[in-house]
Amino acid sequence: TVHNSDTVREVLEKMRIGNVKGFKPPTEEELAELARKEEAMWENEPKRNKALKPLSNRPFCAATPDAALTDAPITSNDFFYVRSHMPVPSGTDPEKFCVNVSGEGMRQRCFTINDLKTLL
Repeated sequence: TVHNSDTVREVLEKMRIGNVKGFKPPTEEELAELARKEEAMWENEPKRNKALKPLSNRPFCAATPDAALTDAPITSNDFFYVRSHMPVPSGTDPEKFCVNVSGEGMRQRCFTINDLKTLL
């Protein structure tokens, strides 16, 4: 969805080396349904501080306002930069959600949202 634009298609068209045999482009109805699903993906986006300097809206990426970096020794979470690649997932139960951290030579651990909040 992020790369579904005329600009990207124009760049990729120059690199096309052929067509997939038997490919049928989607119908207008199928395209409309895909557009509805794409729009629904963004329903869970949180409200952002209006002082952030947006670089893109979908996915949302924004810079910290200069004053937020210089007016206080600690930058508030509301003003911290935002870098997203995809929409905020839906259907996640905060009570059951965890970030699983594992790797070679380390003990695997699952951090709940409450674990992460207490680490701050």
